[in-house]
Amino acid sequence: VSGEEHGWHENPAALDQSIIVPFCPESALSGIGYTDFMPAVWYHRSFDLPAEWEGRRILLHFGAVDYDCRAWVNGQAIGSHLGGSVSFTFDITDAVQGSGNSLVVNAIDDTRSAVQPSGKQAHELHSNGC
Repeated sequence: VSGEEHGWHENPAALDQSIIVPFCPESALSGIGYTDFMPAVWYHRSFDLPAEWEGRRILLHFGAVDYDCRAWVNGQAIGSHLGGSVSFTFDITDAVQGSGNSLVVNAIDDTRSAVQPSGKQAHELHSNGC
């Protein structure tokens, strides 16, 4: 059962671990250090908009998400992006409110795919010495 089928994009309270970004969950620097294979991860962040942003266009910029990204603000799908090496932006103006916003991001990076570039990542539990 996927996180979306569990409703994590609408109920982020189920996402109860903390991570330090931009580190991946496999890195000790992330605060997680989980080194087993993970084809997908979910992120959640609550945020308020500064009062001076009222009436402005609000853009959410990602430096990169490896590899397949889907995102929601306040349970509303705001966009998806495929490709792990380039930045991208979603216009979230219609999805945000002044305070109490919820951003949920699902990143799918299944290195078992024959068509997805995987860089130095591997789907094996132990390092290949890279």
